[in-house]
Amino acid sequence: MVFVDRGSKSSTKSQTPGTQRDSYRPRDAALLLGWFLALGGGLTWAIGWWAYPILWLLPVYVFMYLGDNFRAFAEHSHPESDQQADTHRMVTFLSNPVERMLVAPMNMNYHTVHHLWPSIPYYNLPVADREIRARAQEMGLEWRGSYFAYLRRYWSALPLLECRP
Repeated sequence: MVFVDRGSKSSTKSQTPGTQRDSYRPRDAALLLGWFLALGGGLTWAIGWWAYPILWLLPVYVFMYLGDNFRAFAEHSHPESDQQADTHRMVTFLSNPVERMLVAPMNMNYHTVHHLWPSIPYYNLPVADREIRARAQEMGLEWRGSYFAYLRRYWSALPLLECRP
């Protein structure tokens, strides 16, 4: 079974070694600044001073920053000591569609196969996950149901007595 799509063509132009840019050019920075000023100014003019922070910054913060940190915490934490947790660190969540949309878009809930084979495209992660289930026990893999149910389980296990000095 082939998981990696090697036949797709990249939309970026091929560059000779040493010509790839690592930073924005002044023109790029000016365009970004112009769009942010237009967005902030337009929302302020049309709705009010509160529109840009509430309608733009807050959703970006909640759905990008907090969602990604929550997902990373849930996929890498265990409500037990590190010695016990190290035997089963590879975790995949089989969550519901709402959680997958808000917390783990692009099949990122298939955390185990994403880390085992990072070159597999996101759309083939479910297939790869099905393939490794037969050897899950010997590899120390774990599947959990819901991100929010896990957070509730973790919270109820606090404080972790075996983690105290």
